[in-house]
Amino acid sequence: MPPVGKAEPPDPRDGQLRRTLLTLNVFAALKMTLFPMAVITLFWKDEIGLTLTEILTLQVFFSLASVVMEYPSGYVSDRLGYRWSLIVACVFGIAGWGWYLFAATFWGVLQAELLLGVSYAFISGSDTALLFETLRAGNRMDLYARCDGRMVGWAQGGEAAGALFAGLMYAHWPLLPFVAQIGIWILALGLCL
Repeated sequence: MPPVGKAEPPDPRDGQLRRTLLTLNVFAALKMTLFPMAVITLFWKDEIGLTLTEILTLQVFFSLASVVMEYPSGYVSDRLGYRWSLIVACVFGIAGWGWYLFAATFWGVLQAELLLGVSYAFISGSDTALLFETLRAGNRMDLYARCDGRMVGWAQGGEAAGALFAGLMYAHWPLLPFVAQIGIWILALGLCL
């Protein structure tokens, strides 16, 4: 029996805590299930006709979009909440991968990559901060390292699944990895909502 006046820490088997942790793990897997990544260079080269210089330029602009949006995304995350930041990330992710369905030139692909850069800036740190705050609210900070490791494991599983199926999808229809990716981000948005 706990001493009078001290609250007993919540049971780690608490249903709400378990559901939240599972949701964060599934989100981690979804954010890294990137079907197009294994075939993106082939797509840019064979389907869009980009040169190596243009491909490298795209990578620069994706990174710039992520860096430039890091502060504003952190501000949104701090002011509106981590979940809202993840919702914004999902919306930009859907828009970015959706843009690929219509991109036919370097400029179209650049717009898609800028949207995706913004998406990943909004994810940056929000999912792990949400994990931290969830465990802190449940008085279970002792579980942080274990839960964070599980999120990384789920993310790596998602990444492996994306890479495993990407080639088959691309061989069937070059836009199929992008269509599947839109579906993945719609699922992620549903989780966040």
